[in-house]
Amino acid sequence: MQIADLRLLMRFPVPELAPNVGLNFTTAAMLLNVISGMSVWLFETPYARAIRTRAANRNRRSPPSGELFKAFVRAYWPSIPPEPKSARTVAERLYEIRNSLAHDLGLGSNPTLDRNVMLGKPAVPPSEQDIADLERTVSHPQTVPVVEFKGGKAYVISIYGLYWAVHRMLREAILDKADAIEQAVAKVVVPDIEPSIDP
Repeated sequence: MQIADLRLLMRFPVPELAPNVGLNFTTAAMLLNVISGMSVWLFETPYARAIRTRAANRNRRSPPSGELFKAFVRAYWPSIPPEPKSARTVAERLYEIRNSLAHDLGLGSNPTLDRNVMLGKPAVPPSEQDIADLERTVSHPQTVPVVEFKGGKAYVISIYGLYWAVHRMLREAILDKADAIEQAVAKVVVPDIEPSIDP
């Protein structure tokens, strides 16, 4: 369901609807929320279990989502050129932007910080086939990293590249710990979600 929504968001702007509205904030927030969800449901490495055990030992109802998010990105971020060999900084930046988009309209909670973040999409929106290809490709779709540092505290997050990376992480996480994920998910009762039609 979330992936179907993202496929549509990736195709904006749509000239017939709103030629200058790319839904960049919405798309980036959704992609980062999907990473967060994957870190909860598809992260079954020994380190992830250690995070959950520490939280349980402290009588916390749930493990710290930020710690799981960043650990998931560090574990499964595609480390192929032009991505950095270590995903530590990528994980920190993505979590920072996720929180900013969720909690302070993407402006940053401290207005005195000199931070310049751009959420970029291609000038020409990808077609439905381009998006399907992006979901399946192993090679990096860009000549620059998904999180491209521009000096100081300025960076650009490529939404196109992030969409590709989310699919790479999803695939890697499932291949890495398929049995453990299946056992964990089997214990969960997931409610049915059906579209509602107003009378």
